[in-house]
Amino acid sequence: MGEPVDRPVAFRSFAACDHKNGPMDIWRLDDFPAHASGRLLAVPGVLIVAITVAALVSPDDVHLGPLLVIAPALTASFAGPWRTAIIGAVAVAAQALIMGQDGGVGTASHVWQFTALVVLSVVVVFFCYLRERHSRQLNRVRVVAETAQRVLLRPPPERWGHCGWRGGT
Repeated sequence: MGEPVDRPVAFRSFAACDHKNGPMDIWRLDDFPAHASGRLLAVPGVLIVAITVAALVSPDDVHLGPLLVIAPALTASFAGPWRTAIIGAVAVAAQALIMGQDGGVGTASHVWQFTALVVLSVVVVFFCYLRERHSRQLNRVRVVAETAQRVLLRPPPERWGHCGWRGGT
């Protein structure tokens, strides 16, 4: 699990239980998307392939191309802006392939589907960027707050007058 992280005493007792690996440090949950996003990228990739294949083999009156918006929207929930942009670009390419195969490149329906997918992908990437920027700002504030807490707040004494208590972990 790595080396123990020195956290303020008030926060040391917070631990979730992972029955396979023992106690889990909740402070490491901030890193969850970074660790898992590589493996999770397979999910939107498989969705794009499945939707594209289904759209290509389905009859012309069944339009599955709009379902491609699921991939970049899903990717945004666990990946950063670059990975989301890549999945969005792959989804846009798949939509273009579907449009070309259907022979309706110039139809209003296909143009609007394509435009909607491009706009959604750009918006989702923008919000991923904002989320990561906000997360970096919060991490800086947390480091400053923890440092100030260590400097300004000393641990309580073991005894206070003739009263004693057990403090700490």
